[in-house]
Amino acid sequence: MNEDTKHMPRTLQCLSCKHYHGGCHGFPDGIPRAIFFSEFIHTKEYPGDHGYRYDRVEK
Repeated sequence: MNEDTKHMPRTLQCLSCKHYHGGCHGFPDGIPRAIFFSEFIHTKEYPGDHGYRYDRVEK
């Protein structure tokens, strides 16, 4: 974890990401389990992510 994400709760990070709209722009064929269940905080490159990274939705 980096400084920006070390306090991120271990919840479904995808649900608070601006690239998630019932599916993910980065993973159109399905979000990997490690990312969806926050076993991998997706602020770094992950194989097959097409350049998309976690970016919190602004309220």
